[in-house]
Amino acid sequence: QNPTNPTNPTNSTNSTNPPNPPNPPNPTNRTIPNNIKIKGGDQTNYVKTGNGIVCDRDTAGPWENFKIDNYGNNIISLKGGREGKYCAYDGNKIICDRDAVGPWEKFKYEYLNGDIISLKSENSLRYCSDDEKNVLCNAETIGSKEKFYISP
Repeated sequence: QNPTNPTNPTNSTNSTNPPNPPNPPNPTNRTIPNNIKIKGGDQTNYVKTGNGIVCDRDTAGPWENFKIDNYGNNIISLKGGREGKYCAYDGNKIICDRDAVGPWEKFKYEYLNGDIISLKSENSLRYCSDDEKNVLCNAETIGSKEKFYISP
């Protein structure tokens, strides 16, 4: 007899199926951490604040840190590291020069995979993209340039 199952004379184990694992959390319901660094679409360079935000830094320092304010429903505002100002899409580029948050300073995010997110301007209602010179919010769909990698 099988010592692990005395009613089963063979060495095979009881063939009951294990319970189904719980469903993973819905990634779109994840909240972005309060302080992050962001890399552009090619995951090579960090986003920095300056005269607009640009993905051109190899390492992350104070200018590459963003404070996040979460408003619920996947809506956030970004506060840039250089001058500690809120970022807004002004119709041309994202610039971090605002003292307060209004509709132009809000962005909708969506987790796509792991720590990859998309951002959509609440002003233009278009996806933001890394165009190598500035971060623009003028894309209708998500492609490789519309994906941003976040880390604490």
